[in-house]
Amino acid sequence: MTAELDPITLELIHSKVTSVIEEMRIVLFHSGYSTVLRESEDGSAGLLDAQLRTVSVSKKLPLHFGSFAAVADHLGEYYRLDELTDGDVIVFNHPYAGNVTHPNDTVVLMPVFVNQHLVAFTATLAHKADLGGPRQAHVPQDIWEEGLVIPPTKLYVRGEINPEVERFIAANSRIPVETLGDLRGQVAACRVGAQRVQELCTRFGIDVVRDGCAELMARVAGQLRGALEAMPDGSHEAEGFLDHDGIGYERRRRVHVVATKQGSDILFDFSGSDEQARGPVNVTSALIKNTCYFGLMAMTDASLPFNHGFVDVVRTKFKEGTVVCPRRGGPVSYYVPLAYLTADVVL
Repeated sequence: MTAELDPITLELIHSKVTSVIEEMRIVLFHSGYSTVLRESEDGSAGLLDAQLRTVSVSKKLPLHFGSFAAVADHLGEYYRLDELTDGDVIVFNHPYAGNVTHPNDTVVLMPVFVNQHLVAFTATLAHKADLGGPRQAHVPQDIWEEGLVIPPTKLYVRGEINPEVERFIAANSRIPVETLGDLRGQVAACRVGAQRVQELCTRFGIDVVRDGCAELMARVAGQLRGALEAMPDGSHEAEGFLDHDGIGYERRRRVHVVATKQGSDILFDFSGSDEQARGPVNVTSALIKNTCYFGLMAMTDASLPFNHGFVDVVRTKFKEGTVVCPRRGGPVSYYVPLAYLTADVVL
């Protein structure tokens, strides 16, 4: 820890980033047009550093952790960080390109600049009640049957709305007013978060805030490794079964994990899980990683904040083409039962 980053300053930064997330959540839910966002509060907020590492997220919906942690794995396929500008806003819901749940969950990502330097990203994830797709009588068998799929796309460019993108999204929703209203609420929440981050950088300086966020991640990773070190070494396996995939009612779907702990290292191996389903019960591997994150949080210290420290510590292994690592395009809209089953298996 540097002289500028003394324990008091670090705690102030920690408290501030936590309050930023909470304020973003409040703005998100108060701005929501749909009942699923305004009343059910099916949404989350996150803060990422300039390298897209998770600094802080809201903990109310742990299944959303992974959508923030996975942004860095895919955004570079669409935009380089050095081509983003102040006022840009990126939207996406593609389950295989950054969002890890299902197409109804839409992520809004906003780069934050201070004195023309990229210092952070604010992000929100919110469920959309309708983005096209089938009525309930039809069971989708790929993501294109599940509704509109949006790869990372600029909704705002240099602070100006891209009307073509907004019209395109509205045209693919049965309730366009609610859908666009919720989306604009997500943007508003990101703007509030960006303003608070800028104020924090003005108060302490960009370098101090950057180092403070890095220290917060390192501390979480250190606490996790310390807790793992105190546990006995060994390898344990567990499995669970989903009754059916919505299409083949005669066959159950198996999730299998082998957890191997050695010293301060832990590996969750899901390679023995069943092949991916035709029905939409598959879960992306990034979301399965998420069940390992909050499973480890529950086993060690539930009060720990979620940040990139978990990503640094937890290792996973998958076999492509399974229910927990479907091939790109596999249907995932009914992911929740298998995701929670996997969480039970991990625990």
